[in-house]
Amino acid sequence: MQACGPDPGPSDTGGDVGDVGDTGDASDVGDSGTDGDASSDADADAGPVIVPGPLRINEVMSANEGAWLDDLLEADDWVELVNIGDAALNLSDFMISDSSDSPHSLPEMVIEAGARLVFAADGEEDQGDTHLPFKISSGGETLYLWDDADQLIDLVDVPALEDNEVFARFPDGDGAFESCRWPSPGAQNADECTARPATFPVDDVEFEDYTWPDEVPPTAFPLRISEIALRPASFVEVENLSESTILLSDYELRVAAHHPDQPWPTGSDGVALAWEQTTVPPGGFATATVTANTLAGAGVGSEYEAVVTLYLAPGGDEVDRVDVIHWPADTTLALIEFGDGHRFRFCEESTKLADNDCTEVLSRPIGRYLRNLYTEGDFDALAAGGTLVGQSAIKGVTDRDNRFATYFLRDEDFALHYTFAREEIYNEPHLDRCIPAEDAAFYQGWVEYSRQEYFCGYASVPADYECLDSERRFLHTNLVRHSANGLSTLEYVTGDRLSSSMMRAGFFHAVWRTHNPTAWTLRVLDDIQIAKARQVEGLLPIVGPNAPFVGLTFQALNPGVAYGNLIFASADEFDFVPLGIQTILVTDLVPNDIPLVGGLITEAFQTPLSHVNVLSRNRGTPNMALRDARLDPEIAPLLGELVRLEVRGGGFDIELADSEEAAEWFRDQLAGRPVLTPRLNAQTRGVQALSAHGFASIPQIGAKAAQLAELYEIAWSNHSCFEGGGQIGADLPVGAFAVPFAHYLDHFEASGAAALFAELQGDAEFASNPLYRARKLEDLRDLILDAPVDADFLQALMAHIESTHGDTDLRFRSSSNTEDLDGFNGAGLYESTGVSLDETGEDIADALRTVWASLWSSRAYDERSFFNVDQNQVAMAVLVHPSYPSEEANGVGISRNILDPIRGDKYYFNIQAGDASVVNPAPGVTTDQLTWNWGRSPRITRYGESSLVDAAAMSDAEVCGVAYALRDIHRHFAPLINGDDSDAYFAMDIEFKLVDGSRRLAIKQARPYSVGTQPVGDCREF
Repeated sequence: MQACGPDPGPSDTGGDVGDVGDTGDASDVGDSGTDGDASSDADADAGPVIVPGPLRINEVMSANEGAWLDDLLEADDWVELVNIGDAALNLSDFMISDSSDSPHSLPEMVIEAGARLVFAADGEEDQGDTHLPFKISSGGETLYLWDDADQLIDLVDVPALEDNEVFARFPDGDGAFESCRWPSPGAQNADECTARPATFPVDDVEFEDYTWPDEVPPTAFPLRISEIALRPASFVEVENLSESTILLSDYELRVAAHHPDQPWPTGSDGVALAWEQTTVPPGGFATATVTANTLAGAGVGSEYEAVVTLYLAPGGDEVDRVDVIHWPADTTLALIEFGDGHRFRFCEESTKLADNDCTEVLSRPIGRYLRNLYTEGDFDALAAGGTLVGQSAIKGVTDRDNRFATYFLRDEDFALHYTFAREEIYNEPHLDRCIPAEDAAFYQGWVEYSRQEYFCGYASVPADYECLDSERRFLHTNLVRHSANGLSTLEYVTGDRLSSSMMRAGFFHAVWRTHNPTAWTLRVLDDIQIAKARQVEGLLPIVGPNAPFVGLTFQALNPGVAYGNLIFASADEFDFVPLGIQTILVTDLVPNDIPLVGGLITEAFQTPLSHVNVLSRNRGTPNMALRDARLDPEIAPLLGELVRLEVRGGGFDIELADSEEAAEWFRDQLAGRPVLTPRLNAQTRGVQALSAHGFASIPQIGAKAAQLAELYEIAWSNHSCFEGGGQIGADLPVGAFAVPFAHYLDHFEASGAAALFAELQGDAEFASNPLYRARKLEDLRDLILDAPVDADFLQALMAHIESTHGDTDLRFRSSSNTEDLDGFNGAGLYESTGVSLDETGEDIADALRTVWASLWSSRAYDERSFFNVDQNQVAMAVLVHPSYPSEEANGVGISRNILDPIRGDKYYFNIQAGDASVVNPAPGVTTDQLTWNWGRSPRITRYGESSLVDAAAMSDAEVCGVAYALRDIHRHFAPLINGDDSDAYFAMDIEFKLVDGSRRLAIKQARPYSVGTQPVGDCREF
């Protein structure tokens, strides 16, 4: 092979290589060949002659921000080659280049027929065989591919591409090239540009199948209770399931009041009911009379908490029972036939002495707890007020000492199973957790109860110990509806030492009392529960820990309510579509940035810590993801209409809205917003080493710089996360410094931007016309970008950088005084930029101006206006520290479980491999999502996995190390930011990396985090 290929001549291909030369029938050769005649006499001016071969350029990315990682976990630009032939090829027989006269020989590697290989276009060929000696301009350029006969076999004119956008063949291998937002490096391209299937955890823990019996729940025989009318009091009906006439004198019906603190009623408790017949024929019905005096005599009060029991008379065994509470007026409770059994339902009409025919009551008023979920709305009513995101859940308590009586708890009343047992069973007084002394008493009682009821009475018990029947009274269940994929699971908390038989009994005693028992399955959460479930598999339905996260279709990110015009716009159309607080946007991708909208629905899944979700939390606007949302039967008919959208932790509701109702809602939202005045001190001048500052320096150097400065004061605690020793705490940026506000204010004034802004303050059109405002803000930014930086200060800054950092690449980061205000987070509004130093200092000046100008982007200005921030007080400082050239992983951590904000004993993490973005992942790319649990095993629960690597982006030990560092940060900042404990859900947000090839933990940022949820009134925080 020659050292350099032939000159292919001028190219007039444009953006589509199918237009190259005199192609004839392009279907013979894809989009980059001729008519098959290698000796074509096409005019040379038509472009280079291409002789198609089996090796093709298949996909190109020139602005990779995390769609693919190379073998060093770097997000480099890349080129994918595909072998469309029938035989294997040796790549050393081919050359590739971004120039027509400097081909690069490909390595000695075999690519099988139909296979593809991805090469990093990073200009770093010394990093390995799959690294090319050139980069690809994001502004567009041409790629060439030759064979060993120096024939040009492929040519691709790559157009300008956006971040994470690809230029790829559709269909794979021989189709025409087009730009696409959905890359597929190393995988076959689809027939057209389309979303890749999301990567979800695999439910790889399998159990024997379970077949539900024909009758669920089990029915009494030969006589069963079939209908009850207590409000108003009227009758109790029984049904004969046998083929013989039954003499009713052999049976007795009784009604007895029952409260959880009382023993289960026996055949001598309550009041016996008089039969209205003497016998009941086969398949027939009989009734007994109930009156108001009957209920009063039985002690049944206004909540109608009672048990109706059928006994073998007199004083015989229990045959059937129905326990009730909170009876809706003017209804009967009737046993209705379903395909998989019979269920009791509250019905609007009576069918006394006849087959039950029911118009179901869909909801009812409830109290603090229910004994059965008899209406469709019971679950949601109990779960209302819960703080879970993406799930809705209720707690269940089964009293094994009291005939397995089961109670479902209203979340607003009972933060813990313990609270119910304490107040309703043991009759101990309610404790106000907002009062420190009572909170301490509550906590001590919780510890003692947990020791008895979860750990069989032992202070320390082996993880695999199973409680004996004599060692515990209660079974504690959590019934969870997972909104993302519709799965309904019953779960036990990790660490509960219940036996396998208790696990099974608790499952059935709870689900038999639900609205649809066969919809439920037991979900085991850790290895210990899995081992116990193995002992009873096949005897109940069981799924593994990952089951709720398989095949997701819905994702609740930020609950809330919005009114607005519902529209669909692709991410590429934002600049051309009028958006605003009165718009609810449906879009195809997860945008890196989005203007102010009233609500957001993305068709691609988000991470909870993505920029758009952080923005939604800051704005208080609802945000959700829904596969194919624009085609969803609830959403599609409403596109273009004024709607009300409510995103709940467990689902969403959308409906047509009335314009007057919407207008009133908007007035209420905007009324009375206080003016937020950022703190500003312009006296501090010169380069400021962070070692001289701390949290109190926000008015001089901004929140980001001051909070990083405070990190240097932390005393890291010891831990044993790593076997044989390992890193304690975290590395922090070396030699970090800040450019204080004073120099921005000087530049703002000298550039003329201050004068223009003062003029705009009195411009009515600037205030009312968003397009005009955007143009004027662009003019203001141009003034900042075009004006020279003060020469004396720039010289001093360059001298400091040279003496402190030499030729190290630096990161210039925004550090405004409008971030982390009380009531306005401001995260993600401003720009940061990297600097590769040169001798002129122009790169440094450009970096300063870029960060300063970002203060006045349209979105930043509109965001501040929405939250009533005083625009005359805003200013931008700049935080500067060395870049991290090598990242093995990076992530964001929150010192609270943002999926269940009351849980401060759980931390939430998003983690990605290499330097691929966590908060702005490429379309179709997923991250590791997990929680760290301080209280019990397992410490780590994983909710999502990275699609870029085959294993977890960070090991369990590394997650442990980050969790300890985050706890130290939380404890250090809490008294500084939340010294009065006014924020019950206070949490810290950190950005971290594993760096230097040794996977050392480095932390680059810490800031307070708002969970976006108002604390409930009983101070339930754990």
